Amino acid sequence: MAQHIHPFVDRQLKNKRIELKKRLWIVLVCAVLFGLLCCLLAACNLPLPGGSSDNTATPTPGITPIVSTYQRSRLVSVLIDTPPFMQATYYKEALNSVADRVLEQTTVCQGGLTVFVSFLGHDSVHTKVMSITVPPLPCDEAKPTLQPLPDPKKFTNQYDYIDALNKVNTANDGLIAAWQANLNANHHLLADTRAKVLQDVNALKTQPVIVDASGADLYGGLFLAAQEIQNSNAVKSLVIASQLINNTLLNAAPINLSGFSRVNVIYHSCETLSASDCLANDAKFKQTLVSFGVKMDAIHFYTPGQTSAWYITF
Repeated sequence: MAQHIHPFVDRQLKNKRIELKKRLWIVLVCAVLFGLLCCLLAACNLPLPGGSSDNTATPTPGITPIVSTYQRSRLVSVLIDTPPFMQATYYKEALNSVADRVLEQTTVCQGGLTVFVSFLGHDSVHTKVMSITVPPLPCDEAKPTLQPLPDPKKFTNQYDYIDALNKVNTANDGLIAAWQANLNANHHLLADTRAKVLQDVNALKTQPVIVDASGADLYGGLFLAAQEIQNSNAVKSLVIASQLINNTLLNAAPINLSGFSRVNVIYHSCETLSASDCLANDAKFKQTLVSFGVKMDAIHFYTPGQTSAWYITF
């Protein structure tokens, strides 16, 4: 026998179903609106409810500064002896070591470098002279100090916080952009300079061996070095690759070497002299340099082994 539902009860059931559907729709609409709100907050970089802002400080840029202590303008006069008074192997090693040192010193943060290379022979005043010039190169600046990010706890209104945050980020981005532009310009200038210096360095390395058996004019080389440093305010160094043999008085005039702050005698050997004669000759040369104005403690001697092992040039 069929069971009949009272009309009043039936209406109540229908009303409950309609009410349930309405609530479900309200929940669905609220969920959709909440999702849209979260998306908008994220897009505007606002702090999410119950969380914190995902803003961070400006990331470290890609161009790294070259850290280097500033070097004053320098001038180096190099005298390289020639066979038979110096072994051809030492002659070439001296050329290569000076060339490598010049390229190594071609870097940022310096007031410039000028290197004169001349070759000792029977008349060293009129010898061949090669020169390499490195122009002044500016220093790389350290990373600028950035403004600290605002503390969200100090703001009662999240929009005021976001406004302050954006101002700080914009200012910091400007500092980083200017710093990076400066580094980029410096490194491009350095690359161009190194490319030009490399051509001169290679020319020095490929210089053929000069043989001059007609005489050893060490005084002429010292006279030439004295001329090269005249009217220069640079820090001056004298480099001599030689056995320190002089057998002519062609250019034995008074010479002023007082401008040199250091004298390095490199690849120094006494293969053609006895040990006692070598020591006596070295002592005589030191006294000669002192008489020309060089301080005794500025004079340094290095054997071929020491020169190569310690990378001694200037």
